[in-house]
Amino acid sequence: YVVENFFVALMLQIVFFIIGQILTVGIINASLMVTRGETPELGKVFATDRLGAFIIASILYGIAIFVGLVLCIIPGIIAAFMLSFYGFYVLDQNAEPVAALSASFNLVKDNFGIVFLVVVVAFAINFVGALFCGIGLLITAPICWIILGYAYRRLNNQPVAP
Repeated sequence: YVVENFFVALMLQIVFFIIGQILTVGIINASLMVTRGETPELGKVFATDRLGAFIIASILYGIAIFVGLVLCIIPGIIAAFMLSFYGFYVLDQNAEPVAALSASFNLVKDNFGIVFLVVVVAFAINFVGALFCGIGLLITAPICWIILGYAYRRLNNQPVAP
């Protein structure tokens, strides 16, 4: 009975993880489209042609954060910050998982002050959204993803729609 429950719980976790990954791909794709000046379309937003690479990169990202958290928490926070743009590289530049994580690390390293400021502003915006019983996050979270998409494009010297 215990083994059966464990198996069901594991399968549910895998299904929810994949659903979460598809939603994250959609959010990042939408922010990339908005910063290109395009109107997000459902079919393009949730395109899954890069889903496999995105999932592998997400697992590696999670492992890096986990190892960092085990090493006294601060290294985990640093890893989460330094590698945070990996999804943009996987989806926008078709980077492979390790290359995307490396590109994110280099982007943040080379633009630490700007990225730190962007993250602080995004955190503050989402904090305000969360103050309204979490409902405000329905407005603030998409704004923050667009801010991150804008920062990603600008820091990579890509054109950004006005």
